Amino acid sequence: MLMLFYALVNDFLGDPVNNRESEQLSPNGLVRRIKKQILAQRHNFYAICTPGLESILAAELAAVSDCADCVAERGGVSFSGTIDTMIESSMKLRTANRLLIRIDSFMAKSYPELFNRIKRIAWEPWIGFTQSFDVVVTSRKSKLHHTDNMAESVAEAIETTAAKFGGVAKRSESDPVVTIVIRFDEDRCHVSLDCSGELLYRRGYRVETGFAPVRETIGAGLLLAAGAQTASLMVDPMAGSGTFCIESALMQTNRAPNIHRSFAFEQWPLGPEIEGKLRYIRKKLVEQEIPDRELRILGNDIEPKASLCATHNSARAGCDSIRWSVGDFRAMEIPLVEGKMVVACNPPYGKRVGEDHEIAALYGDLNRWMEQQCAGATAVLLIPEGREKLFHSLKITKTIPLSNGGIDVVALIGMVQKKR
Repeated sequence: MLMLFYALVNDFLGDPVNNRESEQLSPNGLVRRIKKQILAQRHNFYAICTPGLESILAAELAAVSDCADCVAERGGVSFSGTIDTMIESSMKLRTANRLLIRIDSFMAKSYPELFNRIKRIAWEPWIGFTQSFDVVVTSRKSKLHHTDNMAESVAEAIETTAAKFGGVAKRSESDPVVTIVIRFDEDRCHVSLDCSGELLYRRGYRVETGFAPVRETIGAGLLLAAGAQTASLMVDPMAGSGTFCIESALMQTNRAPNIHRSFAFEQWPLGPEIEGKLRYIRKKLVEQEIPDRELRILGNDIEPKASLCATHNSARAGCDSIRWSVGDFRAMEIPLVEGKMVVACNPPYGKRVGEDHEIAALYGDLNRWMEQQCAGATAVLLIPEGREKLFHSLKITKTIPLSNGGIDVVALIGMVQKKR
């Protein structure tokens, strides 16, 4: 076993962690450590998002209580805060896919070095006495690159540490209570815990889907970039399963998208205090909602099944005021409104349409419809790269390259011009 080999190396090198006496921890001692080392401290976090949405996520984090030190990086935003910040971020962020809490960072160029550094981490407040855990490893440009061996080394170090304070921590890939995320980048090891569990874009409402739906966090991010939270009218002429319309309704009523779902951190050994914090922050976020706001959100699709799917999804999300219709968007008439109008659309591409000439014809029709029905509106279009010129009615102010469902696309945001 790797653990036996590392133990022999430790004996030879005189590792201070391995040679110190075992410290049995009492339940009351564990509670004190949790309060001192977790609940009473500030921590470093990392919110993961779809690349391209980092600045939008950073702006969201600026509105989270006690959040500081925000730094946007490729694919996410690092920040600092308290456990309350972690809870509020998990419930409130619309564009984050996952939230990690960072607990250590160090250099490691060999397996014994990795094993010893993992053992030095105070694992007891994070895993408690009898927690199952899993280890997920990624490696980039590092001397250690065999991720399965790296995960085994980390797991054995944690199990060894747990045994010393009287715990029984076992790795379980099928049903872990705690997921430990190890990321190696040029021999630097970042150790984090997954706060989210199920990905944050899984809000719970989109049980029924159409073909190639837009992910909830992408839809929300593009709507935020377009300023849709203040729109007097929001329209999706090809709504599919309804993501744009539902996310618009959630943000216009200031409802936290994940307020009613559960998170991985609820299973950590944080005791009854975390339950009290959850109740308090949920209550605070509910009090900030604007349930009485009059919404004018129109979702349309040519497929009756898609429209029915969107209707069911919006009902699960508690967004019953969205008006759904079935029909060809070319015949869709948009009412005149005072104030800002947003049209958001994820039109078919790839296998959903077929040949290039079919895409060109469809996008040409969509462009003409926007000229006729949506002049002056802010448009958000998610299309394949290279198709921007088909929307000559759109005065583009922002382009965001993205990947949606594994397909490279570009989001166009701009003002719809009147037909010349």
